[in-house]
Amino acid sequence: MDDPERLRELVASALYGTFRAHMISGAVVPGALHEEAVRAVIGAMSSVIGPDAARELGAALERDLDRATS
Repeated sequence: MDDPERLRELVASALYGTFRAHMISGAVVPGALHEEAVRAVIGAMSSVIGPDAARELGAALERDLDRATS
């Protein structure tokens, strides 16, 4: 898939689902949202861009989240 807008939508949807689930459950475990967000993005993107590229995207997201929470 070469459509950047579609890829952005898939990532945004995966992240929104993760955030929404945490808001509904009220569970606040340090680091849990971070880990779940990365897993959600990898899961959403694996069938679209392949598992290796999805893991690379997940690693990039993890680095970004680490910077945001440091």
